Amino acid sequence: MTSTSSDLVTCRNTAEFLRVLPKLLGFTATNSLFVIFFSGKRAQRSARLTLPEPFGGPAEQAYVEGVSDMIRDLSTRFRATDDPVLVITTSASFAQNGGAPHRSFAQRMRRCLLRDGITLRDFCVVASDGWGEYDDAHLPVTGRALELIAPFHAATESSSSCNARSRITGQHTVSGRHNRCEDASASAPASATQKVRVPALTELEAIPDANASKVALAAAVSKELAPLPRAAAAKRHDPDAPRRMREVGAVTRALLRFDSALQPRMVARLLRLTSDTDLWFALTLAILTRAEAPEEIVRGGERTSFTQVPLGGPHLPAGDEDHDGDEEGSPAWSIYSLLANFSAECEHPRVFVSLRKRMNEVLESTAEADRPHLLALSSWVWWTSGIQTVALAHIAEGLRIDPANELCRMVNELVDVPLFGRRPLPAGEPSDCRVA
Repeated sequence: MTSTSSDLVTCRNTAEFLRVLPKLLGFTATNSLFVIFFSGKRAQRSARLTLPEPFGGPAEQAYVEGVSDMIRDLSTRFRATDDPVLVITTSASFAQNGGAPHRSFAQRMRRCLLRDGITLRDFCVVASDGWGEYDDAHLPVTGRALELIAPFHAATESSSSCNARSRITGQHTVSGRHNRCEDASASAPASATQKVRVPALTELEAIPDANASKVALAAAVSKELAPLPRAAAAKRHDPDAPRRMREVGAVTRALLRFDSALQPRMVARLLRLTSDTDLWFALTLAILTRAEAPEEIVRGGERTSFTQVPLGGPHLPAGDEDHDGDEEGSPAWSIYSLLANFSAECEHPRVFVSLRKRMNEVLESTAEADRPHLLALSSWVWWTSGIQTVALAHIAEGLRIDPANELCRMVNELVDVPLFGRRPLPAGEPSDCRVA
C-alpha cells in the first residue's frame, strides 16, 4: 500500500491488510462497504458506502448495480489499473448467521461485478465476532479470530490506535442522502513509530459546541473592526469591490496558514465575510484557487463584483435560473453550478483536510445565531475533502438553526450528491444512482 509520501506499508496477507486499513482510510465505520482501488500492488484510493438497508429485493439490486457503476467510473478517474478489494464491516455476527454474514449479498455483488468485467483481488467481511474472506474454502463457521486484525476491529466499534507509516493517497465516499460516501484519502501522515488514534466516522460528525468565552471575545473584537464598504447598487460597476476582495484574500491567507492559530481578530473578520453571501462565495473561490484570485477577477474582468452571481441550485423557483443569462437565454452561471463543477477539480485537495480542523476551531467561537453561513462553509469544506456524511451533518445543523436560510438550502442541494457523483445528463433525464 502506498501514499503520497514515500513511506510504504507492505502487507503480506489479508490480516495484515485489514490491520492497517483504518490508518490508511483515516476513519473507521461499521455497517459499511469499503472499496480499495489498486494500481499494481499498491493501494491508491478508496471509497466507503453505507450497506443497503434492508438487504434483498430491488433495493439491494439497485445498490449492487450502483457499486459496479461507481467502481468502473472511479477506476478510470483514479487511474486504478488492477483489481479492487472489497471489505464489509458489519454489526452482524458469524454466530447469528451460521457463517459469514451477508454472504448472499456478497455473492450477488460478485456476480454483478463479473458481468461488468470487474474481478476482485479480495472480498472480506469483518463482523462483530470474527472476520474472513468470502471465497476462503477453509473459513471456520465461527470466522477467524478478531485478535489477528485487532486495530481494525477495535476501531469499528469506537476508535482505535495503531502504528502505521503510510496513508492512502486519496479516498472518497459514495452516497446520496441515504447512501453516504466518504473520502478518507487525505489522512495526516504518521511516522513509523508514532501511535496514531484513528477516529470513528461518528466522531467526525460531532459539531463543536460554542465556547462562551471565545464567542464573547470574537464578538468584542468584531465591534472594533473598521466596516467594509457596501457593494454598489450599480449592476456593472463597483469601485469598492477590490477593497472587499483584498479582505477576502487576507482572511484566506490566514485561514490556510495552518502552522499558527487563527487569532480572535481574524476569526471576527472571517465571520464577517461568511455572513455576506457574495463574500462567502468569493472566499470559496479564493480557497479553491489562490487568495489573490477574487481581487484579480474584479479588477480584470467585465464583472466588477460578485453580487450578480445568483445562488442557483437544481430546485430553484421558476424564473430564477435565467438570472443574468445571455441574450439567447442560456442558463446563467451560479454559485451552485460553479462549486458543483470546480470543487472536484481542486489541485490541492489535502488543504481541505486541514481546513476541516480549522473550521471546527472557528465554530467554537461562533454563537448559534451566527452559525448558519459558517456551517454552510464548513459543510462545503468537508464535502470537498470527500467526507459527505459529515458535510450533510453540518448543513443539517445550519438548516435546523435557520430553515429558511437560502445559502444553507443551496449548499444542502450541493452536498446531497457526492463530490464525484455529478454527471452531465440530457435535460429531463433522471439519474437513479449517485456515486462519488
